[in-house]
Amino acid sequence: MSAKSINRDVIGILRKLSDNNHVNVIQNKHIKVIGVYGGITRSFMLSTSPSNLYRFHMRSQLSRFIQSLNITTNITYPFI
Repeated sequence: MSAKSINRDVIGILRKLSDNNHVNVIQNKHIKVIGVYGGITRSFMLSTSPSNLYRFHMRSQLSRFIQSLNITTNITYPFI
């Protein structure tokens, strides 16, 4: 699975979790996904230089981000 498709999946998951189902994607040096979660604006950074273990790294980072939101969800990772 390519890094581009993994990034697309991560952005989709973050979009579904946001309060208004809308996120902003900004890219300067890194891809930044900004959304409102639980009434608070939060951002998540995607890597621009993926390695062989990119999907495992992104799964770990996304899990940590979701845990920090203090919400309960049954997210399945399509890029595992």
